[in-house]
Amino acid sequence: MHAVIMTGGKGERMRPYTHVLPKGLLPIDGIPLLDILVRQCRYYGFRRITMTCGYLATMIQNYFENGEKWGLEIDYLEEDIPLGTAGSLRDVSCEQESMLVMNCDVLTNLHFRDFYDKHINQKSMLTIASHEIEVPIDFGVLEVQGERVLQIVEKPTNHSLVSMGIYIINKEAFKYIPKKEKFDIPDLIYTLLDHKKRVTHHHTDSFWMDIGKPHDYETANQIFEQLKDQILPGEFGHGS
Repeated sequence: MHAVIMTGGKGERMRPYTHVLPKGLLPIDGIPLLDILVRQCRYYGFRRITMTCGYLATMIQNYFENGEKWGLEIDYLEEDIPLGTAGSLRDVSCEQESMLVMNCDVLTNLHFRDFYDKHINQKSMLTIASHEIEVPIDFGVLEVQGERVLQIVEKPTNHSLVSMGIYIINKEAFKYIPKKEKFDIPDLIYTLLDHKKRVTHHHTDSFWMDIGKPHDYETANQIFEQLKDQILPGEFGHGS
């Protein structure tokens, strides 16, 4: 099986950490984020990984080389200009019908193989890994009818289903990606829906966090120590 990890962004929200390192090489308990994802892919049976690179690409390529140390094949697509999260996927060659595609800044214990198999069984063009989050609102929320107030709920918590930044994409979807233009994964999803293609989601209660800001990075380092045998099963004890 084939996985694509998107590592091209400058990680501007993660500065000052990303002044020196690309976001994917920021260490979590001493292990770079990308390294964690590569080990997870190997554990779940993926044997080839393509990394789409841009900012500080040479550092990533020098770290992983051809992937032999990890027991799999790693190749690279380097962007001359930023193409967004989906723009470079059009140039990925894949022998399988579908591939795992994900951001490099996620920390999760999602079972990638179960996710992949569900996508195949659903015969989807694209499947989104989804997670429910709580969104607190720090204000009194009004329910109204015209000018009349029916109810006020003080500081409620909303529940939202969000994308985890992890996808399984059928290679047929790549033909909807324009050449050499900035194009993000949401753009691809909108386009597939406009063409009446089947887009599904895989809801999971697995641990997941998006490491987009310095506070997230600091939290991830604290959490990893507690969950490392789940995030990297087989490497730190019994696993799960």
